[in-house]
Amino acid sequence: MDLINELPTELLEQVFDHFGHVQQHIVMRACVRWFQILSSDRYIRRRRLCLCAYNLCRDGDSLEEMGRYRAFTVNSLVTNRNKNVFLKPLREFLFDGGVVRQLEELRLTQFRHSLAQLFASETKLHLPNLRKISFQYLKETSEEDVSSFQLVAPNLREIELEDSNSSVSPLVRLFSEQIETLRVAFEHIEQFSASIGSMKFANLQSLTLTARSEYSFQESSDSLTNIELFGRLKYLKLTDAGDVFYPVYQSILRDAKNLETLIIHGQDIGEDAFAEIGHLQKLQELQLMIHIEKLDTVEKLSLPNLKRLTTFVGSLVPLETVPQLRSISIKNHTPFRMRFLFSDAEKLKSFFGAFNQQLEVLRLDKISTLYNTFAKQICTMIRLKALEMVDVETEQQDIEWILGSLKQLRKAHFIRCNLLRKVVEETNDQFFRKLRRQNEDCQIAYVTAASR
Repeated sequence: MDLINELPTELLEQVFDHFGHVQQHIVMRACVRWFQILSSDRYIRRRRLCLCAYNLCRDGDSLEEMGRYRAFTVNSLVTNRNKNVFLKPLREFLFDGGVVRQLEELRLTQFRHSLAQLFASETKLHLPNLRKISFQYLKETSEEDVSSFQLVAPNLREIELEDSNSSVSPLVRLFSEQIETLRVAFEHIEQFSASIGSMKFANLQSLTLTARSEYSFQESSDSLTNIELFGRLKYLKLTDAGDVFYPVYQSILRDAKNLETLIIHGQDIGEDAFAEIGHLQKLQELQLMIHIEKLDTVEKLSLPNLKRLTTFVGSLVPLETVPQLRSISIKNHTPFRMRFLFSDAEKLKSFFGAFNQQLEVLRLDKISTLYNTFAKQICTMIRLKALEMVDVETEQQDIEWILGSLKQLRKAHFIRCNLLRKVVEETNDQFFRKLRRQNEDCQIAYVTAASR
């Protein structure tokens, strides 16, 4: 107990997050500190409680304690009881007491009732502090069903659709003018159209689209009936498992002139679509985990406000002028694409040349081999303050060389790295203990798979 209590409060909170509501009540009786943590408003506000028939049928004191939470997940499949028996206590708990006034987040997953059954009310149902609502696998809800309830949520700003179909479209339409953040995952193009349709989303600033389909959009922006909504966005993330967005990348990026963050995880992007990224002059963060077609001939990007870049090993984003760039991550997210030739000094110089002297953060993830030529390139990044290597194979002498060359380096983390030994008799633990003594101004961490 004493050893556990030496952990900081933030770590204990993460441990307690794995406990259910009943388990947390048992733990609260163990000691004064745990009681204070679990009963604090700070913890209650960030904790989501799952509501089911079991805990909604508890005594009044327990329901009152549950009512202190601000975020709830509702899942009617976690019980074998009659589904109609569950709905009544759920509505009473959420909407008849103090919970309705402080509810900030509601997540409906595997919910076997329609939205009309949940929100139906003879008078207006006010949820004054509700900011986020998310859905997954809901019963069908029609426009007529939505007209049967009067839901008022003036502070609702975020909607997440993990099962995008017509069941949630009426509710999205009801709040489309005030939503600022929208996340949509869809299996078919028809589902995408059903959930978003031609709604304008006048205040939308952040959009995340996840395509789990084998069918692509048509080759014109006509298949995106509300293409103009991309022009208002500051944040856009597209995750594409099967080139669904490939035909419309260019149309989307041509309209998205106000983007500050662009994230694309996919298979391929054409050279014309890639060229549109160069026109996003407000862009501050770019993540392109995708193969760029005709990479050797595409025009390099000049992005005056770019600060953070994440790029794919097999298709490194070519850059020309990036005066604000301070952080770069290089990742290998698939074994099927060509590998970047880190042993090619000229190619390394060509890629890093535009920003080598200004980088402050470098992260390498799943790089099979860190060649000596790349280690030399890192040694020239004289302003580097943080270095992180994850699942990288390299030699101990290269690590020693890098740490000895970068005088401004303050953090160096090596996670699950395969280090080839310089001295056979010296273990990696002994090697890093020596490095810490030699580089006292730098926080050096070596993490193996077992230690994590």
